[in-house]
Amino acid sequence: IIAAILFFATATIAAAQIYVSPEGNDAATGSETAPFASLARAARAAEETPGPDTIWCRAGLYIITDPISISGAEGILIKAFGDEKPCFRGSTPITGWKRATGSAILAKVSPAARKRLVVADLARQGITDYGNPINENNRPVLYCNGEEQMLARYPNEGFITAGRALG
Repeated sequence: IIAAILFFATATIAAAQIYVSPEGNDAATGSETAPFASLARAARAAEETPGPDTIWCRAGLYIITDPISISGAEGILIKAFGDEKPCFRGSTPITGWKRATGSAILAKVSPAARKRLVVADLARQGITDYGNPINENNRPVLYCNGEEQMLARYPNEGFITAGRALG
């Protein structure tokens, strides 16, 4: 009986409750009152503690820019805290939008769109992998004010006939 009590007491003590919140701080303790800011930091904390851990995610938007790997840990459960709704996005916010001024760029769009055309330097923001527009799982996606934008294409609707296929 004593062995069973010690086993269950040890299992209960070993299980960690780790908290993460977009308003948290990765230098914090990961407690409910001092949560981590990133899921990556919470995952590292879970790796450092023995036993099954639960990472509680508070409501808010989590921007994930690097892969999160959990190795050397077993039984980690990642859950929303209570009825809260955390949102995870694997994306990079694009900043530095400016009105397009180059005549070569402006010549490619209709006169009506020229006044509204904006551009941003992605390479300057560290974005060099543009994915593959043909691969459904690796397409570049642009969100503006929370809405997915359509990639530029021609024609904007329907299809264009190119002629007879030869071969």
